[in-house]
Amino acid sequence: MARQRVVVVGAGIAGLTAAQRLKRAGKDVVVVEARDRIGGRIWTDRSTGAPVELGASWVHGSQGNPIKELAEELGLQVLSSRHSTRVIENGTNGDARGERRFDAEVLSREFERIEQSAKNLAWKHPQDLSLAEAVARINGGGRDQETSPSANWGLAWTGLIMGVDVDRLSARWWDQDSELPGSDLILPDGFDRLVNHLAEGIDVHLGCYVRRIDWGDDRVVVETQSAEFEGGAVLVTLPLGVLQSDVVGFRPALPDFKREAIERLGMGVLDKVVFRFPEPFWPEDCEHFAGLPNGPEACIGFSSTLCFDLSPFLIGWLGGRLARTMESLSDAEVRDFLLANLGRLLQKETQTPTSTLVTRWGKDPYARGAYSHIPVGATGENYDQLAEPLSDRLYFAGEATHRRFPSTLHGAYLSGMREAERILGI
Repeated sequence: MARQRVVVVGAGIAGLTAAQRLKRAGKDVVVVEARDRIGGRIWTDRSTGAPVELGASWVHGSQGNPIKELAEELGLQVLSSRHSTRVIENGTNGDARGERRFDAEVLSREFERIEQSAKNLAWKHPQDLSLAEAVARINGGGRDQETSPSANWGLAWTGLIMGVDVDRLSARWWDQDSELPGSDLILPDGFDRLVNHLAEGIDVHLGCYVRRIDWGDDRVVVETQSAEFEGGAVLVTLPLGVLQSDVVGFRPALPDFKREAIERLGMGVLDKVVFRFPEPFWPEDCEHFAGLPNGPEACIGFSSTLCFDLSPFLIGWLGGRLARTMESLSDAEVRDFLLANLGRLLQKETQTPTSTLVTRWGKDPYARGAYSHIPVGATGENYDQLAEPLSDRLYFAGEATHRRFPSTLHGAYLSGMREAERILGI
């Protein structure tokens, strides 16, 4: 009987989606999860009295998105995001220039033209270039060439949202994915409502971190620190960063093409510092704001919930190398760093927050990053290679296995559905 079971490793949205689909088809399913909670990189904190997303924050694309459809089925509130952004250039050291604002949409449109030229140049070059180097070359030929405000903004903002500085991103492949049409969405009721629904009726074992997966015989055995789970197939939904760390052994070892895909793809870090203040003192007419950077390094961004008429939270965003560096500091040091940056940006004294929440996705042993990207030397094909099953025993799902929609909730969801149907022979 155990050999008819499917063992799912990971209780994130990919694993739970697959488990529900298999269960509805009559399969015996068990899910093992290292954390003491379900959701994985979906993490809704309710300690402040209102849902705060410490992980996934948006449903990307409102048309044809299964996450939106699931939220509506559950009767959850769904709000559209315009991603209105203010870009601010401030004088420093008492400079009388004061604040100068830029139109983020104009900067972004100009950067799209720059980025397309950089991509064309990279495809003509014998080897792939980083996005930073390709942009520098079309701006005059050298890495130290001074770039335009549009180029600086586009590179810094791209580095932030991708969770990796643009000197690591592939100029050819970094944006090979597709986008669903329509506006991005937020779920004020909390993304945890989705994963709680997907986990209903599923046999989930929490606190079980996997040490080894045996998949070479006519059965699979998933060995955790406390128990073994036997089945006829195993679906691995571990984040790319965990696969790269080799903390989970495979017997027999994964084939070379699978190992190469895991090693070549990149795992970025995007961290949040969530503040709650006695009252708002930041711009209320935009969802995001940031300073105009002087170079291509990932910038620091801020997001506000005020434009949604929700509880007034201000979220600071840290990405790439800066995020990894800040993860070594204490919560108080991270808080003070963000508040100092915020004060300089707005040219005003900040309030003392009533609460502060700090994430460290790079140091999280069960994530080891936020989501995947394509660095120099990798290609979109590596996503397909990571998704390829082995011997009708070993299957893979998760955002880093969906070439069309990596780094997204719907990509992770669809990958779980894809592998469930593959196991079912559909």
